[in-house]
Amino acid sequence: MTNSAELTQTTRRRDARWRQRLPDWLAVTAACVFVFLAAYRIELPGLEFDEIIFVLPAVGDPAPGYYGVYLGSVPILIFPYMGALKSWIYAPVFHLFGVSALTIRLPIILIAAVTLLIFYSAMRGKLGAVWAAVAVWVMAIDPANIFPNKLDYGPTALTHVFQAAILALWFSYRDGPKLWKVGLISICCVLGFFDRFNFIWLVGAFVVGISLCYPDSVKGLWVSSPKFVRWLTIIVALIALSVAMHLILPLIQTRPPGTFTWHLKRSWNELQITLSGRAMAAYTFESEAGMIYRIPFWLIAADA
Repeated sequence: MTNSAELTQTTRRRDARWRQRLPDWLAVTAACVFVFLAAYRIELPGLEFDEIIFVLPAVGDPAPGYYGVYLGSVPILIFPYMGALKSWIYAPVFHLFGVSALTIRLPIILIAAVTLLIFYSAMRGKLGAVWAAVAVWVMAIDPANIFPNKLDYGPTALTHVFQAAILALWFSYRDGPKLWKVGLISICCVLGFFDRFNFIWLVGAFVVGISLCYPDSVKGLWVSSPKFVRWLTIIVALIALSVAMHLILPLIQTRPPGTFTWHLKRSWNELQITLSGRAMAAYTFESEAGMIYRIPFWLIAADA
């Protein structure tokens, strides 16, 4: 009887562990499905501009007359608003496997799959493992997520992975305060900004958001830090802000002429085109056939 009872308890514990791990396996499966869907016929459609702007710097060709900024033969900027981080990442890939649609697209698809898993980790503790797995599955099979990541349209794949990492690290810090997590958040902010300067908007929103929503955590982090760390943080933040403004301000263009109502209608129309997928479909397939033309206002409001 004793052995039977122990066997039953062991079976129950094993079943409980399996139920706990099942959402994790579902999330991993979703990431694998995403890779399969995005990599299917990976050579189609043909390579587009956003996918190849980093290739020449990555293979060590300064290309006279190109937009980039180089330090000797090392690329620093691809555009005045875009760093050469992607070129640095791809340099060893191209050196080992050459340049092709496969070597250009597959690494970024894998990075996008990792982004899904990071989002799952960030949502798991707040929504619960089941709902987090459901959310990851929705993102994994959504064409609005698959196509832009396959083509790295924007390019945005690295932006997304840094965004996800910042959120996941912050929630992890809330659960278990460790200074190294804050350090990694800072590194992600720097790398995200270096990749594309408009990442500064997310950094600003993140700082404002945690200050308003989690003031106790922010205060606790500040108070628990050594005095020299606080001063170092202030100095580094001011230097980083000065550098960011020095790089960004020359790129800001004045608003084109038009009334406030005209700009509001234009912004609304662009939002409609973006959310319906029409813009991406027209760009990728040169056709909007079958796409939803307009999204009702209340659907957008409910989604928000």
